[in-house]
Amino acid sequence: MEKIEFHNYGNLFKIAVEKLPSKNLKELTVKRLIIAGNGSVSNGWDPVKKVFLEKELVKGSGRIDLKKYVQENKTLEAIILITHLKRVFRSKLLKDKASKNDYSSSLEIIKNLNEFNNAIADEFNKSVENKSLKFQPEIKIIYDLLKTKEEFLETLFLTLNWDNLAWNDDLLGNVGYLHGNVLNPETMFMPSQYMSENFEFLTFHSLNPSFLTQEERIILLKGNKDIYLESIAQVFNNCFANCEELYLWGVGLNIYDTDLMVTLSVVIPEKLKKIVIINRNSDQNSITSQLKVMLPNYNGEIQYINSSTT
Repeated sequence: MEKIEFHNYGNLFKIAVEKLPSKNLKELTVKRLIIAGNGSVSNGWDPVKKVFLEKELVKGSGRIDLKKYVQENKTLEAIILITHLKRVFRSKLLKDKASKNDYSSSLEIIKNLNEFNNAIADEFNKSVENKSLKFQPEIKIIYDLLKTKEEFLETLFLTLNWDNLAWNDDLLGNVGYLHGNVLNPETMFMPSQYMSENFEFLTFHSLNPSFLTQEERIILLKGNKDIYLESIAQVFNNCFANCEELYLWGVGLNIYDTDLMVTLSVVIPEKLKKIVIINRNSDQNSITSQLKVMLPNYNGEIQYINSSTT
């Protein structure tokens, strides 16, 4: 295949220029949408667990022991806890600042919680470098879908993961990160977090730009990636609405996939003809059942491929 030029959208999307000459990300549509979740990689939870085993939740606080969460196989719950605490202290900060009360402690706690993004990103980078984190063998199925130029251009590999495996893999073509990535730790969305919550703060800030200092804005929001983060939801909606084939690889459609499940439930995929699920055999009934609820009017083909995920 001839060499294809890609445009980089804030290290969150890379799209072939020939596919999107306008370079307007919100105009992107594809015939095939591949959504890859945690089950598409090996040892995907290990970097998060390592951080929780070594780092205090809030400096000097012994109330919540993250090590215990990992030891009791509750790593996901620990991430959800951190996400919720960010919301709580972000709201408290705004309330205290508006009331002219001291909010410095809330700001410090949020800064500490944000450091988990950086620590987790560092561990993911180490895991990719030492090859302990890699794609599952089913990546060969994906590669086989992208052998012609047309297939290459008309496919978007949209990952829910934070690692840079997809970004570094030129064989995957068009790539996007629905939940941010390690290249931009501040953009990493946590399970149970919803993308629109950042937009609510952006709207608040735009109505009263002087309310937050520049330092506070960086701590409370997502740095300088807002323009691309605002596009993510629309790109996903457009691509799903117009795709003819949907691949779900290593996606469990669990409660922490809220943003994904909302789009699959609300957006009407009028052109969709084929759904391919690549996952563990033990998850087949729950995933197919969830799809029937989210896509009640879909009458096309559903294919289930048993993966080697353990």
